Amino acid sequence: MGCTKRYFDARPSLPKPCHHQQHRWPCLRAYEGLVRYDKNYKVEPSLATSWSNVNPTTVRFNLRKNVKFHDGSNFTADDVVFSFDRIRQPQGTMAIYVAGVKEMKKVDDHTLDVILDKPNPTMMNNFTTFLIMSKSWATKNKSEKVQDYKAKEITYASNNTNGTGPYVIKEWQPDQKLVMTHNKAWWDKLQGNVTDVIYTPIKSDPTRIAALLAGNVDAVTDLPTQDVARLRSTSTLSVLDGPEVRTIFFGLDLGSDELKYGPKGKNPFKDVRVRKALSMSIDRVAIQRSIMRGLSIPASLIIAPGVNGYTADMDKVAPVDVEGAKKLLAEAGYPATSMTKKFAKPLSTCGPALVSRPNSTPLTLALSLPKFKTSTLALTCWVGALPPTMRNTHYSLWS
Repeated sequence: MGCTKRYFDARPSLPKPCHHQQHRWPCLRAYEGLVRYDKNYKVEPSLATSWSNVNPTTVRFNLRKNVKFHDGSNFTADDVVFSFDRIRQPQGTMAIYVAGVKEMKKVDDHTLDVILDKPNPTMMNNFTTFLIMSKSWATKNKSEKVQDYKAKEITYASNNTNGTGPYVIKEWQPDQKLVMTHNKAWWDKLQGNVTDVIYTPIKSDPTRIAALLAGNVDAVTDLPTQDVARLRSTSTLSVLDGPEVRTIFFGLDLGSDELKYGPKGKNPFKDVRVRKALSMSIDRVAIQRSIMRGLSIPASLIIAPGVNGYTADMDKVAPVDVEGAKKLLAEAGYPATSMTKKFAKPLSTCGPALVSRPNSTPLTLALSLPKFKTSTLALTCWVGALPPTMRNTHYSLWS
């Protein structure tokens, strides 16, 4: 049985470049790439069914046949070449996902050669976000060029979509709601029974939670940490959670001789002893327990579990050693009291916040059980993009 899901978000959706997960969520339901990630974050075929190396810098892709765009037009190699040329336009913001690709050549309607500057082991991962547009649709609607975001340009493609993905964006009212319906002509099988989605931004955390408890919405994501235990104990709700593939860390300035945002003089972070002392003095477990209420994972790597290249053996969090940190600072010529005086205020400007906001747990999903099974899903989220099995923040100090 199909059902409609009402989904709520804390931020407005579209038109934006699809870097942020909140914007990627609708993009990746309407559009598809040559490849995609499976549930275990392994690359698998999507619009391409297979690929092989012709030589170290040429990869041949066999494209999926009998695929239709939402307007009924056929998907071919021409659309891939067009999308490649379009994404590289200088006013765009997505060219990073085809970095290192020199050219894409059509061999025939369903065969494509990708020519690289040099062998690229991460190309397939990047291609999960290289989304394919219809050349004929873009030409017809004068959207051959990427909109200029800096100039606040709006094009037809800014407000409308025509992909090959599992959902068609049926209606979009900026800052109000996004309505999606299942693409019945989709080449793949829909997982689950959600045939329609109503995606609405609600910025207030208490308002979103109240809407869920009142039955006005069917699901919310990014629950405030203080509400998770209460919602988990509510019999009509189900909280789904798991680790998120994101690490929040201090990014220290190692290049400047003098800090831009800090005391004048020698940059202390160029000394590895200072960086080690800072890391040794941070009680990651206390942050996990007291601020994130158990909804985070202490880390010693910038690479989170689930990300290609993650190594568990290297992700060992050392115990807090304040006295050891003081000794290192003293050896480096920065007594602890001096560092406290110098950096009590400007330290927060040295890099990103160490942990996510204490009142906003990343990517936790609460479902209203009766409505999830039978009717409409009202989803509300703070970032809103990843699957509900990916939630906990993985935090670290990276130097």
